[in-house]
Amino acid sequence: MINVIVASHGPLADALLASSRMVYGELPHVFTVTLSEQAGIEGFKQDFATTLKNAGHNADGVLVLCDMQSGTPWNVACQYAFSAGTTPPL
Repeated sequence: MINVIVASHGPLADALLASSRMVYGELPHVFTVTLSEQAGIEGFKQDFATTLKNAGHNADGVLVLCDMQSGTPWNVACQYAFSAGTTPPL
């Protein structure tokens, strides 16, 4: 199973997941991470790391979808994707 992380600025990721659930029902293999003004970039990095670990558990892979190329969610995802320290899903 390939799990999915939807990462966005603001509540877009959560809204997309909520709308998808209305059509498809529960989506237990889809996770969201949002960048908020309150948590800032450092908070987003921590949330992303936790979500990536959870999404990678018992998965064949993790697909990360971001709202904007070169934005913070995309940059953080790329740091993990291209880091030698990132362990593949178990």
